[in-house]
Amino acid sequence: MTGEPDPSWPRDAARAVGHEIAAYARAVGQIARSPKRFAVEWSAGRLQALNPLAFLLNALAVLAPWRAIWARVLDPNAPTMPLWLELSKPAYPVVLNVVLTSLAHGLMRLLGGKRPLRSSVAMALYVSGGPLAILNFVFAPISLYGFLHRFDESFTAFGLSANLTLLVCFFGYLIVMEAALHGISRWRVAVALLTAQATWFATSGWLIVHHPDILRTFLE
Repeated sequence: MTGEPDPSWPRDAARAVGHEIAAYARAVGQIARSPKRFAVEWSAGRLQALNPLAFLLNALAVLAPWRAIWARVLDPNAPTMPLWLELSKPAYPVVLNVVLTSLAHGLMRLLGGKRPLRSSVAMALYVSGGPLAILNFVFAPISLYGFLHRFDESFTAFGLSANLTLLVCFFGYLIVMEAALHGISRWRVAVALLTAQATWFATSGWLIVHHPDILRTFLE
């Protein structure tokens, strides 16, 4: 209608983005400082944190193009692949994390855990989108460079060190958070997760022998 002001949608959009970034940063800080407290308060409904999936998608929205850029910079002669496939690669480890957590959840229930699967998976999403995503952002160039020069012993250590740090970060935070969530000892959670990891190693070993191209897609 004539005379009515046009909606200030750019300002509203900027405010919404700022609110999302602030909520994400606040949750990352809470998880990094006290993963046990975060898990307990979140499960009790006393903590107003971003939805686990929304939290993860915020991280992937930054990590995916960041990794794709470094992949092109470090390997200008990389095999041609669709952009969507390149951008989806940071999500592959998250899928693995969710699968491992889902396998471990069944064992945690046998060992005394009482929370539903969705809560166990939520902890994996918070770790993957929080501390692990921050380290992935820092280590992406190192990991990619190490993979591209994996046959050169002088560079292999860099990639292995980065990947080991990511693995320790994931399991360290997840063990603390799942133990607090389910109210069971950390060693029981560790046993469940290590059993799930051993299952994955056996499966990936079979893939290396019978379908090496599939595993290569996940690792590159």
